[in-house]
Amino acid sequence: MSRWQQIAVAAAAVALLLIILDFGFFLRPGPFESLVGLAQHAYVLVVLLLITASTRTVSIPSLGAFWLVGVFPVVLFAIALTWVPADMLGTGANSLVPTVLVPIVDVVAYLLPVAAYYFFVARGDNLQPAASDGLLIGFAVGAGYAFHEDAFVGELANSGSGWFETQPWSLLAPTISPIGADGLGLNHGLWAALCGLSFGVAFLFRHRRSAWLIALVGPVLAVLNHGLFNTLASDPFLGAGRGTMPPLAALVDLVTVSGKLPLLTVFVGAILVVLLEWRMLGWVAVRVSRYPAVSLVMLGRLLAQARSATGVARFIAAARYARFRRLVYFAAWRVERTGVDASAAPQMRAHLGGLAERAGLGDAAPPVGKPALDMPL
Repeated sequence: MSRWQQIAVAAAAVALLLIILDFGFFLRPGPFESLVGLAQHAYVLVVLLLITASTRTVSIPSLGAFWLVGVFPVVLFAIALTWVPADMLGTGANSLVPTVLVPIVDVVAYLLPVAAYYFFVARGDNLQPAASDGLLIGFAVGAGYAFHEDAFVGELANSGSGWFETQPWSLLAPTISPIGADGLGLNHGLWAALCGLSFGVAFLFRHRRSAWLIALVGPVLAVLNHGLFNTLASDPFLGAGRGTMPPLAALVDLVTVSGKLPLLTVFVGAILVVLLEWRMLGWVAVRVSRYPAVSLVMLGRLLAQARSATGVARFIAAARYARFRRLVYFAAWRVERTGVDASAAPQMRAHLGGLAERAGLGDAAPPVGKPALDMPL
């Protein structure tokens, strides 16, 4: 375990301890209600994991760590930047704090952990995380944020209205809430997922300056939906779908199709990004055949056979190999497209081969001679 991994494990342990010590606070919405909120977020996370199962490079334990980041550091960051303005300007219906400042600060808070992950993993251009990792990490961070904020207000105000309130949309995402006459509020988990997906795509294509415009799509949609949500929430009459919205709120509602556009952007965008990632991985696999692919069926079979310590170790090694292979292959795609230097290629090959051997996938060592591509493989 590296020094950074040790720090991350220690920080996660401290965060979990803080939750346990202050369990009463985090159960303020009610024990059952708190479990419902967690279940709704877990449901959406499973949907996103299924969509990204064959391309993601972030591990599930890492997503758990990012959830804890959302519970504590992200919440503290957001409070630190909004506390004084809220105290000075108030949080009523006519205040810009809940409708403008809070959504912008929240978007920045969501993106900081996502950006840190990408820059840390891809430092030196040796590895490239999947673009869809941003979707998953963002959702985990936002879910943690919602968990803490629900505890703060004492009700499930940020974890959605469940599977039956806003059908058919809620069948896909029970973490959404109804706003206005027929609008949808995505809440923290999906706002953060939207931001993370945009950033992940932009980071993958960062060799093109125009790609960073993509990074703005998610945050803009999240800020608009969040601002409209807070605007209507601050006025019970409008929140109930009665009366006439202010002109600016009505324009936002129109542009975002009452929240349907940002919601569809999350899920349709995730599917399109995964299809693009499949194409990238396949492009590299055709040219570099010595590292065997690990299918989801194979991983499922290994998991079913993991009835002993050896079986568990083999499954873990296979899952790590599959994710690391994708990290290397995405980096290989970027090297071929951009010509960036991959200085750690020998170490990556050795690590990939070692994981393949521990997973029982045979000898994945490089053959004698020049590889098919002059890439980090």
